[in-house]
Amino acid sequence: MTLYMHPFVLAMTTPVFVYSDGSKLLRVAAKAFIGRFPVWEANRTMDESHVADLEASVQSPTEIQGPFSVISYVDDEKQVQNRVIDGQHRQEVLRRYFAKNPTAADFDLLVRRYPITEHSAAIALFQKINHAKPMVYRGSTTERLHAIVSALKRQYIGYKADGSPVALIRPKCNRPFLAIETLEEAVKSYKIHERTDLTDSQIVAHAEKMNAFYAEDPSRIKAKCTKNTLDRAKEYGFYLGLDQACTWLI
Repeated sequence: MTLYMHPFVLAMTTPVFVYSDGSKLLRVAAKAFIGRFPVWEANRTMDESHVADLEASVQSPTEIQGPFSVISYVDDEKQVQNRVIDGQHRQEVLRRYFAKNPTAADFDLLVRRYPITEHSAAIALFQKINHAKPMVYRGSTTERLHAIVSALKRQYIGYKADGSPVALIRPKCNRPFLAIETLEEAVKSYKIHERTDLTDSQIVAHAEKMNAFYAEDPSRIKAKCTKNTLDRAKEYGFYLGLDQACTWLI
């Protein structure tokens, strides 16, 4: 079946990369993406808390570059439809950003477009994409690990000079912030997630106590820090990220 190409789709047909399954990695302007790519009808309900976490975890919306996953199919009226099948929460962060800042500069996103001949094929594709992601099993130590990290992440939200929020615990960041990857490894190393005598709130309370302990005298931190790093920690009132071994957990 030959798919009819809407003019907008034709504007995206110079791929950055072509995959063996026929899907293509495309470069798409962010404003066009949020305006012309609705979320697939069968996608999961929008999780507002997840959107809020994402908003707080990025310094700039340009950090949300994708790749997003999109399906393209021909509807009953022979029109090409594009639907976001993976990345709806990131797309919502971008939508809210441009709604608040309509004159903000546009930038490119990476979008992986999957052409399908039948809309029903989207179900199998959605399952394939999402099953490829790490799965959390209820009641497992894996779930416990994520619960602890999420609790700490929610606790530590700082604010920039302009009042905008910033996550102090977020992916792949440098001191004085704390990388989620570093925190997860420390929790596993100290086997905190295997302890049944601690609740998430108790762990957060202990972290607060240790953060205050370090703030009172930064020399108590078991790590060497530059003056600039210490000044930034003081600015946000967050000292836990200075100790990359996260010895404050124990």
